[in-house]
Amino acid sequence: MPGSGKSTVGRHLARRLDWAFVDMDQRLEQLFGCTVRAFFDAHGEAAFRERETQLLTELAHEGGAMVLSTGGGVVLAEANRTLLRAHCAPVFYLHATAHATHRSVCARSTPRAIRCTANARAM
Repeated sequence: MPGSGKSTVGRHLARRLDWAFVDMDQRLEQLFGCTVRAFFDAHGEAAFRERETQLLTELAHEGGAMVLSTGGGVVLAEANRTLLRAHCAPVFYLHATAHATHRSVCARSTPRAIRCTANARAM
């Protein structure tokens, strides 16, 4: 879920452990040459999830100490969950309320997936 703190918590944890930090969304944007949203809109969810799984597979087998911040949807595929358990343990799940994630996303200068409308702010 956007705004749940995956990247922020991941960066802090990596710094504390003195490990590399990898944000999958940022890495995918580098590979795509566009934003995740633009790729998703142009090619659809299936193509995005396929590329996401390819990247996760590469990172899981890369080795080395890293904190990996995945997109929230990466756990939708059983194969991805298996990869995470086998090669990326421990795995942490961050729980945030809808209100907190919405507030976080709307506070950004460029909100990504959630539109910040008056009705949505009433959450």
